[in-house]
Amino acid sequence: MGPSGGRNEGMVPVSDLEASETDDAVKSMQFTQSHLYLVLLLTYARALPRHVVARRLCKAESTVSRNLEDADRVIARWLDDKLIARNAAKKSFTT
Repeated sequence: MGPSGGRNEGMVPVSDLEASETDDAVKSMQFTQSHLYLVLLLTYARALPRHVVARRLCKAESTVSRNLEDADRVIARWLDDKLIARNAAKKSFTT
């Protein structure tokens, strides 16, 4: 993902696997939380500044900022759930 128009990044993927998992997490929002997906797409994939994203979506910049925060939480939750599932699978495989 690219620049966020001044947004502070929490965690940047450091490997291809992490980048791929983050991409999967973002894609998982496409149909269930499409408003968050669209904000992410415009902000990162298209590298549009926040004020342009807000104007295109007819939203306040503060709403776009909140959507980005919400998307961060959704991605973190998705990654946590995947890790829990992976660890459960490893545990059941070894026992």
